[in-house]
Amino acid sequence: MSTSNTTITKDGDSLATLKTQSSNPKHHKQPSSSHDDNTLLQSSEYDAQSAFSYDEFEGNSQRLEMAAHFLNKIQALRSVLESDILAADAKWTLFVAAALSYRYDCQLIPCPSRYTEEHSICDIDALVTVINDTPKLRVVYQNIVEKNFDELDADVMELLHWVLVELKGFNLRSLDPEEINSLIHSIDAKAQLAGPAYAFEVISPSSVHPLEELPKRAGDKPNTLAFYGNKLDTFYSVINNGFRLQATPKKIFKLTNDFNTSLQLSPPCPGWGASQCGPMISCAALCEFAYSSELVHFHTNENNKKSVNIDVMSPDLLRIRYIFFIASAGSKQRRSRRGFFCWVRRHKYSLSLATYVLLMVSIGIANSSSGHAIKDFLAKKLNSVLDFCKHATMIES
Repeated sequence: MSTSNTTITKDGDSLATLKTQSSNPKHHKQPSSSHDDNTLLQSSEYDAQSAFSYDEFEGNSQRLEMAAHFLNKIQALRSVLESDILAADAKWTLFVAAALSYRYDCQLIPCPSRYTEEHSICDIDALVTVINDTPKLRVVYQNIVEKNFDELDADVMELLHWVLVELKGFNLRSLDPEEINSLIHSIDAKAQLAGPAYAFEVISPSSVHPLEELPKRAGDKPNTLAFYGNKLDTFYSVINNGFRLQATPKKIFKLTNDFNTSLQLSPPCPGWGASQCGPMISCAALCEFAYSSELVHFHTNENNKKSVNIDVMSPDLLRIRYIFFIASAGSKQRRSRRGFFCWVRRHKYSLSLATYVLLMVSIGIANSSSGHAIKDFLAKKLNSVLDFCKHATMIES
C-alpha cells in the first residue's frame, strides 16, 4: 500500500498533514466526476509524492479547496465525537453489524455511495477492509484533537464522516444509567438486566413520521410503548427505513411488555470489536405503536401470565423510540483481560528490566557462599513437603 504525505504551509506554519492511501488495493469505486465530494483523497492531483509549499497550492485552487474540504470533514467529525462519543459508537456499531452480516444485501440499507457499484450492488469487500482498519473512536478523536493528521487513514475518515455526519436517517442520544432503569421499569417493573446495559434515544429527522399521519379512529387507544427484540444486524435498516423493508405479506411484528422476553428474541451477536459497549451485544428496542383494533392484537403469554404479547400486522404502525445494547456476560471479563495485556505491553520495557535485575541478583546469590546455604535450606523444605504428600497419600489409600 503506497502512502504519501501532503503538507500545506504558509509562512512556515503547518496547516495540515494528511496521510493518504492509494485506493487501488481497496478496490474503491473511482469517482465519475472531479467535483464529487469523495474525490478528495482519491484524486491523483492530491496524492503528491512530496510536500508542497503554499505558493504551489496557491496556483491550484482546486487542490487547495479539496484540502480545506477534508479539514472541514474532520472538524465536523470532531464535533460529533465531542458531543456524545458513546452515541456515535453505537451508531457506528449498528452500521458495522449490518455490513458484517451475511444478509448485508438487505440489511445494509443505505450503503455508502462510494462503495456502491453498478446496479446498486455494494462492494462489501472494500467496505469491510476499511472497517477493519478503523481504530477505536476515542483514538480517532484524540488524534484529531492533537492534530496528528498523519495517523488518520483517509478512507477511514471518509467512511466515519459518512456514517456519523452525512447519514441523516437517524441520530442517537445516550442515556445515563438512571434514565435507562427508569425507562425500562416504566414498562416492565420486574425487569432484570443480565449484563452491562446501554440505551439510546433514536432521534429521527424533522420530517413528519407515518405514525403522525394515521387517521384517528373512534374508540381506538392512543399510541403506546412496548419492547421489540431482533438480531443486532437488523436494526440499522429498521431505524433508517422503518419496518417496511422487513415486512412480508404474512409478517407479524411481535412486541411485548416484558423486557427479558424481548431479549430472548435478541441473541448475543457480534458487533464492532472495538466498541465501548462490548464485542457481543444483545439488542432490543422500545417501540411506539399506534393501536388499531383490526391490525393490533393483544394476548397473554402462556408461560408468564403477567406478560402481554402484542402482534402488529402492519409495519406502518411502528417506529423505534429507544434502543438498548446489553453486553454479553463475558464482555466485561474479556475487556479486563485485554486491559491487563495492554498494561503489560505499555510497561514491557520496565518489566524486562526488572526481570533481568532479578535474574542477575538470583545468580549472584546462588554463586555466593550464603547462596549455598539458601539452596540447602530450600532443598530441605522441599523434601519435607514431598514426604508430607507421600504420607498423606498412603493414609488416604
